Amino acid sequence: MTVAGHTQLAQRISRDVGMEFHGHAGTESNGDRWIRLTPAAVPEGHGFDVKVQMTWRRLRLSVELQRFAGELVRAMGESKEAGRNTFRTILEESVARGATVQFGVNDNAVQFDDESLWGKGWKRIELRMSKRLPGFDGAATAEELGMIRRWTRRFVAALLAIAPLEAQETPSGEALEGFREGAAKVTRTVRYERDRRNRTAAIAIHGTACLACGLEFGSVYGEVADGFIEVHHTVPLAKVGEGYIVNPAKDLVPLCPNCHAVAHRRDPPFTVDEITELLRE
Repeated sequence: MTVAGHTQLAQRISRDVGMEFHGHAGTESNGDRWIRLTPAAVPEGHGFDVKVQMTWRRLRLSVELQRFAGELVRAMGESKEAGRNTFRTILEESVARGATVQFGVNDNAVQFDDESLWGKGWKRIELRMSKRLPGFDGAATAEELGMIRRWTRRFVAALLAIAPLEAQETPSGEALEGFREGAAKVTRTVRYERDRRNRTAAIAIHGTACLACGLEFGSVYGEVADGFIEVHHTVPLAKVGEGYIVNPAKDLVPLCPNCHAVAHRRDPPFTVDEITELLRE
């Protein structure tokens, strides 16, 4: 993978998920190429890397924990119901699209949809995803980079759904105390809000093209608009009860600003199918 290729992937994933990632590239001894994506704002050594490995007709993704990621992993295991639901939904959608997912906690293989695994004192996790891509040879063409981006976006979104990368802010704007690794080590973390996680999950599942009219901003306006899209709640938040858990696969859809505005021209909003029918007429 060229420098331009891994830098471009890091930039696009950063844009897709709303969190900056740094990209590094290398080659295994067998010639397989890889990209490693690292959250830029997480203190060095206390987070994780996402390894994207390109082999013949197959893409492999995995999480690599950094040396002092113990507190992060423990917090992931205590993720709230909303995060667990999003994590499970993204991985279920990935499997439905033909991916193979392996998940492990404390060196034991587990099912990612097993509710009993949460809150059990996580110390280590393993998450791997593999997807066969016909015609993919790791040459890093524009088409292949697009496939890599889409699957990496899903993998990263699943991790961010349960990774507690959020913190309150002091009046001065300084982040409050974040993860600890022992009593003497104080680190800082980044703010990553629930609505951003939901948006990230919706884009990971549905993509960045408008589901009603098909507009993909990057294909029309170029790099400056690449990845831009609005996310629409199919059921207005004001209409759901307190504590409602959003399902990003069913409750959130990407719409361009025009279709999004049309959706809200009626109460209840027009559905995606209804907007598409309006366009046909």
